[in-house]
Order: sequence, then C-alpha cells, then structure tokens
Amino acid sequence: RATTENAAIVYTNFAVNAQLARRGNDMASKRTALIMELTPSRRSLLAELLQELGFTLVVEALSPDNALERMNMIAFDAVFFEVATGDENAFAFVRNLRLDRTRDFRGPIVVVSADSQRGAIERARDAGANGFLARPFSVATLKLQIARAINDERPYIASAAFAGPDRRRFGTAARSRERTERRPD
Repeated sequence: RATTENAAIVYTNFAVNAQLARRGNDMASKRTALIMELTPSRRSLLAELLQELGFTLVVEALSPDNALERMNMIAFDAVFFEVATGDENAFAFVRNLRLDRTRDFRGPIVVVSADSQRGAIERARDAGANGFLARPFSVATLKLQIARAINDERPYIASAAFAGPDRRRFGTAARSRERTERRPD
C-alpha cells in the first residue's frame, strides 16, 4: 500500500510541477501562495507542505483583514483560505475577493475546512473557490487539490452577482440539453 501511495504522490507532484512549468512566468517562476488559517499550528503545517511542493513564497495571514493587507503588497498565485464550520463570513470573504473588480484576483482559491458536508462544499463553489480541501488531509490530497486548482480550465465568469470559475462541471450543460431534448411536448 505504501508503494501505491508513494507512486500517487510522485505522480501528483510531477503533474503539479509540469502544470506550473507550462504556465510560464505566471506560476513557475513565482509560485506564491497566501494562507489564511486561524490556528497557528495548522497554518505552519500547510505552509511547510506548500514549500515542499515548490511554492517559493508562502505568506501567512492571521485574519481576513490581514489577508487583504498582504494581497495589497504581493500578487499571489494561489490563496488557501480556512473556513471554520458554520462561518458564513469566510465564504463572504471569498465571494468579495472574487467580486472586487479593482483587485481582479483570478488565481486559484482553495477553501480549507473541517466541515466536509456537501453544503459547505457548495457554498465554497458558489463563493468562487476553485477547490475544497477537507481537514484532515494527507500530503497526497493536498497535491491533488493544488493540481486540480492549477489545471482548472473552466472559463472564468464575471458578472454583478458572481465571479470565479464556471460552476458547471463535466459537461453538465450538454447533459442538461439532452434532458431538455428528451422531454415530451
């Protein structure tokens, strides 16, 4: 089992590095990440893991306001944002970050939370997050989520009410069209 897990880690690490390299100067040269995590031990653990994955600059923020201050100083390539169970303000932060036209942050946002209920995942998606990382997580899971967020090729949608990756996945629009066409008149 350890061999299979190690192979998955190596493969995922390779996939992340390859995707970062393909994105040119945008990600490969900088690889900057912002972590907004309330608990110091989890914050430093995530920072260490991101550095092991090749992020050259990982900046920690202690609060949403602190995260915004840091984003005013540094153009981050990715944001990892902790959401406590039942904390709707955190989802509002992600939504406001996406809707802020002056900042226009289009990089990956990964929500990190112990609440892995479907509702929390859907709120993260609807706020404009690219990914959701449920705690506790393994290094392999972290690598997979980073690869998914970086490889996210869904179109970026920007409207008055929503900004972020298109919430439809896996040909949902095509399946919806098929259902519509099969309906009897």
